[in-house]
Amino acid sequence: MEEVIWVEILRHRDVAARFRFAGGQITVGRAYANDVVLDDPFVAPSHARISRDAEGGLLIEDLGTRNGLHLDRERTRRDRIVLDGKLPVRIGQTLIRVRSGDFTVAPERHNAPRRRLWPAVALAGAATVALALVEQWTREIAEPKLMSYLIPLVVLVVTTLIWAGLWAAAGRILAGAARFDRKLLIVLVGGVVFFLVSWLVTFLAYAFGWRFLAEGAFVIPWLILGGIVYAHSIEIRPTRRWLKGGMAVALVALAILLQSLSRAEIRANTGDTASSILLLPPQLRLAPARSDAAMFSALKAMKASLDHDRTEPAE
Repeated sequence: MEEVIWVEILRHRDVAARFRFAGGQITVGRAYANDVVLDDPFVAPSHARISRDAEGGLLIEDLGTRNGLHLDRERTRRDRIVLDGKLPVRIGQTLIRVRSGDFTVAPERHNAPRRRLWPAVALAGAATVALALVEQWTREIAEPKLMSYLIPLVVLVVTTLIWAGLWAAAGRILAGAARFDRKLLIVLVGGVVFFLVSWLVTFLAYAFGWRFLAEGAFVIPWLILGGIVYAHSIEIRPTRRWLKGGMAVALVALAILLQSLSRAEIRANTGDTASSILLLPPQLRLAPARSDAAMFSALKAMKASLDHDRTEPAE
């Protein structure tokens, strides 16, 4: 049987190119005299030799280069690596994987047709629209008008469609499949979660007088947005989850930090800005009412503070 060696060039752990060689030995490097030419400035002109040992297994040897060979993510330099066909070898900044012609691959996956998610999309869309209308109704402090409901609803629908369309385009480019229904379902579920969590936080802050919830409610949209972005990236290509999750967390943390600094500056200039997100009926107030004595004591302290500020000379 003819001896065959397969060399795969990896990009982000996926196969970018695959080469077949007959015989028992090939060379890898940057020079054109090699069997496998790598366009990597950290690869030597003649970097490595791939051959078979006495038992017929594959091994790769360093040809006396500056950067040497590394097994996968290891930092330890090696002069000789026995190849198992599974772990890649790092040459310079390029990952290659070497396999023999009789390497056993995994069995084929079942090509089950993907279920269309439009019923779930319709349900999530209806829930999002209903929750958005209810939130707008709770914000009304004057006589309701049709445009005050219609304009926010149109903005919500258009923004959702554009967002899902952009991610579908990214999926088409990066993974070869748009799957618009899945992208739309992700953002709609995120919208439902946003409204429900926001209302829960608002209720708790109002019912029990928890200032930290009222002051920290601005964090909720950023957290949900980060979750939506992560879900989109995993749906497009379910690889490198830790990296994608770390990037989403970093972006959310940066956004929260910047908004926290902005709110602190506004508070320093204008005073206390913590308030309830929605208008709620007084029957939902569960915290015990303050006594008259406590209220008048707080007013007295406030008056003393204002009197002190008025007597301070202007800078």
